[in-house]
Amino acid sequence: MNIYEGVFSSYFEANKNIKSKNSFNSNLYLSTQKKIIKQTLKCLNNGKQINAFYKQHTQYLIYLISLLSNNRKLNVLDYGGGWGIGYANVLESLNSSLIKKIDYTIYDLENVCDVGKNFFSKEIVDNKNLYYIHKLKDLSNKKYDIIFLGSSLQYSEDFKETLININKMNAKYILMIDIYAGDIPSFCTLQKYYNYKMPHWFINYDEINNIFKKKYKLINKSYAHTLRLNNLGLIEMKNFKKKFRIQNSLNLLYMKKR
Repeated sequence: MNIYEGVFSSYFEANKNIKSKNSFNSNLYLSTQKKIIKQTLKCLNNGKQINAFYKQHTQYLIYLISLLSNNRKLNVLDYGGGWGIGYANVLESLNSSLIKKIDYTIYDLENVCDVGKNFFSKEIVDNKNLYYIHKLKDLSNKKYDIIFLGSSLQYSEDFKETLININKMNAKYILMIDIYAGDIPSFCTLQKYYNYKMPHWFINYDEINNIFKKKYKLINKSYAHTLRLNNLGLIEMKNFKKKFRIQNSLNLLYMKKR
């Protein structure tokens, strides 16, 4: 089974080859997220561990928050954070006094944010510092200590514009997990996702690094270990020419230069 098909020069060119709606707007996706929220809330309320599959992109964020906390207030932006699994990880992992010092903002599609507000945020006690934003212009109202992208950059309509906007926000740290990047030309493909197809970027690594290198120092670069079709880490791309293939996605941590 091929997860990815086709090579396109842009998101919009790829999108022309899709007859169905975007996966993130489908009833199947939204109903599945509601089920995951219900399972997650049950775990939180009963002191049980959240399913490891739903934490594979957010554990690095929790470690970074823990290291930076030092009893001071932290502003976190979860860019493409969905309904809030990252914040659920915060609730599971950190003590209540620290949780109160974290302002956690999620930026995502309006319908996804609505699911988070109505089915997750309303059901948790520590929701006063949890915010949902679906308009990009509203992100500029706050200074962030951490900007986190947990396997979300690949779904941007224009990944360069997204990274340039993030660079302008001047966060102290930028943490990107499961970035589909390598020594390849940047291209958009179609990913099979929730019985639909949707545009998905594979990115030239230098294009990412060149955006940040003047202002930020890369302090960690590692291979991601995302589970795909029961394969840990490896990306199945045998149906692509070799020049377009990568074996693993990347984790990147940038720190702002002084």
